[in-house]
Amino acid sequence: MRPRVPSNRSPLAKEMTVLSPHELATLMLIGNGPHTRDDTAATHAREIDPVDLDALITQRLVVLESIQDDSGQMACPQITAHGMSMLKAVGRLN
Repeated sequence: MRPRVPSNRSPLAKEMTVLSPHELATLMLIGNGPHTRDDTAATHAREIDPVDLDALITQRLVVLESIQDDSGQMACPQITAHGMSMLKAVGRLN
């Protein structure tokens, strides 16, 4: 039996990440602009389902960054490099 040769691919490339349609749509929305997880935030921010957002954070596709605005501190989702590569893979980014 041949010994196993370690893969040269990055750990992220080895992962099998399957997103639900809602999670993929949420990732696309986050990729398109400013959002907030807080329902009481500015009206220009689109509401994001916290369950989908938590799933994207768990899969390291999105991180929450704390930003300061006129009303105070709020968490704003930002796409990670892994999230960007996912969007590129599904043809949603150039």
